[in-house]
Amino acid sequence: MTTKNLFLVKAVQVIEAVELNCGPVDGAAPLRLEGQAGVTLFVGPNNCGKTALLEAIHYAFSGSGHSPQELKKSALKKVRLHAFENKILDDHPALAGKEEEETVFFPRGHYSRMDFSKMSPRQWNEYMGGVFREPLCVWMNGAKRLAMLPAEEGADLQSPSGPLARLLTDDTRRKGFQTAAKAGIDYYPVIDTVSRYGTLKLAFASAAPDAETERSLNKSLIDYLKTALPAEHASDGFNAYTGMLGALHASDFKVILIDEPEAFLHPTLARTLGRQVAEKAGDKQVYIATHSADFLMGAVESGVPIRIVRLQYHAGVSTARLLDNDTLRRLMNDPMMRSANVLSGLFAQAVVVTEADADRAFYQEINNRLLSAKDPRGIDNALFLNAHEKSTVPRLVEPLRHMGVPTIGIVDLDVLAEGGENWAKQMRAVGVPEVRRRTFETARQSVFELLRGVSTDGKQKNYKQRGGVTLLSGGEKDAAEALLSDVEDYGLLVVSQGELESWLSNIEVDRDKHGWLRSIFDALGSDPNDANYVKPGDADVWGFLGRARSWFADPARKGMVFEV
Repeated sequence: MTTKNLFLVKAVQVIEAVELNCGPVDGAAPLRLEGQAGVTLFVGPNNCGKTALLEAIHYAFSGSGHSPQELKKSALKKVRLHAFENKILDDHPALAGKEEEETVFFPRGHYSRMDFSKMSPRQWNEYMGGVFREPLCVWMNGAKRLAMLPAEEGADLQSPSGPLARLLTDDTRRKGFQTAAKAGIDYYPVIDTVSRYGTLKLAFASAAPDAETERSLNKSLIDYLKTALPAEHASDGFNAYTGMLGALHASDFKVILIDEPEAFLHPTLARTLGRQVAEKAGDKQVYIATHSADFLMGAVESGVPIRIVRLQYHAGVSTARLLDNDTLRRLMNDPMMRSANVLSGLFAQAVVVTEADADRAFYQEINNRLLSAKDPRGIDNALFLNAHEKSTVPRLVEPLRHMGVPTIGIVDLDVLAEGGENWAKQMRAVGVPEVRRRTFETARQSVFELLRGVSTDGKQKNYKQRGGVTLLSGGEKDAAEALLSDVEDYGLLVVSQGELESWLSNIEVDRDKHGWLRSIFDALGSDPNDANYVKPGDADVWGFLGRARSWFADPARKGMVFEV
């Protein structure tokens, strides 16, 4: 990048910093986001304040929209602006190219370049500054996503102000918009100037448009549009997708705010849009709130530098963590992480990582039944992930905790057989302090030898199938239970009676690994109104998941040291 381009990127920035009122943990220094060009993504579970934060940024920047009283729940503390400079006038979409005294319509009055040149230096942070900044910002939220390219009646093509008029009169912008949209929906968005005379409206055509035809009013345009689909007859997905893309291509907004861009879009299109928005950001300041791992993946895959901030609201405390891009890229580039859908964990209130897919399916079903019964042991907004095997559980747990996501691992009792580095990985992943790891390792060795001693097979391994810790007695059993309780405090839950297939032992099913899941699901039943449908009980696996829920609910839970 040349020195000149560096200067231009700096010159168009309006926001100096976005300051939040919370940090990675309660009491930590609040997060400050420097106002750099590019994309900042806010992620996190439902009701963590993502939308409220965007609304607050919109109001703070433009002075329009919701009042500050309605935004008290927001994590925003302040939006700091760069000092006013006259050269900002040359970048203003309504004032660029206008004469000094030429009057221009603004959302809140009529003003000229001269008016702003005189008033802005002293009113940059007051009402007039907001009037000037309002056209620099676009707020795409809710229904607005479906109306970003509305029909324009009596459009002035000499001084175009609406997005369709700007696109129609600028072949380069329109071509870029159409090419981008075709890549996502396989249709070209075209501007219909003949179906309703004097009105510009959007339509979708399967054949590539010709610039001369589009800007004409002759028969060739009429024939071309005969087979086109009017926007009002297109799906919400088509309109939302092209509306957001069109707004980005048609206007020179300096601040772009988008809430849930994935709404109305199928996952593949959300991923495409994430990449396209990131690539189009350029020197703009783009702030996006999303619930979609697909949109996030698309943005990261663009190769454009992005910032990701994870918000969370738990036990009355808001937190905000700036995520490490290197960690995210490692997660995306690791085939196992991709297959486990780890990035979805960023949008969950709680994540449970299991050894295998059978474990994931079973524990998720047990949790669903607890929630359906309104049992307090159920884990709300939980994501269950499959690590494929015991040794890879830490590979999912540790990075998620580093990113501020409360995450536990569930493993069978033979985790105690994995000494050395494998056990150390489990302990590091759940945040056991180094000084305690040595104690836990000594206890692990002792308990494992006790379990081998009660095994009845030649390899001394069948303690896992015969009952696990229940085979021990007296002080030996107390020692084993104490170790499992200690690691459970850090969010690693070990099946004390042996293995997954040992749960719900009162139900007569085939306990062979290969057929157990299907057998137990059949026995559990699928119709809650059926007399044989199995509902939550007092102990067994129901209580086991209840202990997991207790760890998630505890504001002082151990093992989340990565948040500090």
